Amino acid sequence: AFGQAHSNHRKVAADGESREESLIQESACKEAYYEQRMQELQAELRQARNILTNVQSENERLATLTQELGE
Repeated sequence: AFGQAHSNHRKVAADGESREESLIQESACKEAYYEQRMQELQAELRQARNILTNVQSENERLATLTQELGE
């Protein structure tokens, strides 16, 4: 009986360790995915800011042109 209980305890402990390893691996995969996604979004943000700056410059140029034509 003692041997059986000890064997069961070892199996439960091994299953727990296996589950913990699976969760750690799953967390590592999620972390890698979100790190990659964050880098992609940061690149998109930089691009959007550049586009905004260009559009603002073009708007200023057109406003100046419009003002000159109105004079």
